[in-house]
Amino acid sequence: AFLHEVWHGSASSAMPVQFGIVEGSGSAENGPASDSEFVEAFADRVGRRDYSGALALCRERLKAKPNDSYALELRQTVENFVDASEELEAQQAEREGGGEEDDDLLPPQLEELEDRAFEAAGRGFEAMYSYLKADDERLWKVGEQAVGIFWDVGQIAEPGPRRERLYEISVGLTRGLLAKLRSEGRPEEEPGEGKLGRADWLIEALGQLWWWFELGLEPDPWLLQGCQEEFLALKGSMEALVGYSSDTLAQADYSELCDILTQTWTLERSLVCGILWE
Repeated sequence: AFLHEVWHGSASSAMPVQFGIVEGSGSAENGPASDSEFVEAFADRVGRRDYSGALALCRERLKAKPNDSYALELRQTVENFVDASEELEAQQAEREGGGEEDDDLLPPQLEELEDRAFEAAGRGFEAMYSYLKADDERLWKVGEQAVGIFWDVGQIAEPGPRRERLYEISVGLTRGLLAKLRSEGRPEEEPGEGKLGRADWLIEALGQLWWWFELGLEPDPWLLQGCQEEFLALKGSMEALVGYSSDTLAQADYSELCDILTQTWTLERSLVCGILWE
């Protein structure tokens, strides 16, 4: 099972259409390989706006597998899109020919969407919070950066219920992450499987400590002391802190550079902003 999306806008208007495959909609007889080949071929034709070719591909598949839900659903999607596009073009031609204007067919302006977007964002925040709170391991995997999902927005929000709710969520996540860090304990020289090494522990702990200050909370003594002691224990070694020395940094994979930069920034702001020592 897989998800495949192809987005495309018609030439006559900015009308987006999504061609999707949802999990479980394929024919069990065809198997993953043939499903993938069919969808890739379908996506290629749609991407080239070859809708006749896409429909022909569906017909060919349905001839071999009449009850294949892949082909049935995709064929219906293309037909609906083509019909809607032709209808829109006809309406546009009629308006231009008659000199009429139809505001109902114009896309909404940004100010018209403001209230709906505000409400949708609120639902999105609550959904994300529920998702993270439903599983402690899920929250722990994201770590202290989960707080930023909410308070990066909350700190620039206007005073009111939205800002208060985002603050409440952020404080709850910050306290929950500390509880998890406490349960993990301080790092060991040779961490066991699934345990944080000294540098990883320090980066996560410094991130959490930052949020305690950012949210106006009294820093937890255990967390603050742990950050101070672990920072000193690493003796300012670049290799110990981020995994590479200045001489070996060029050997890092490109995929690692973002993490290294984030770790460096976390260390720098902790010192510059004086959250370890005044």
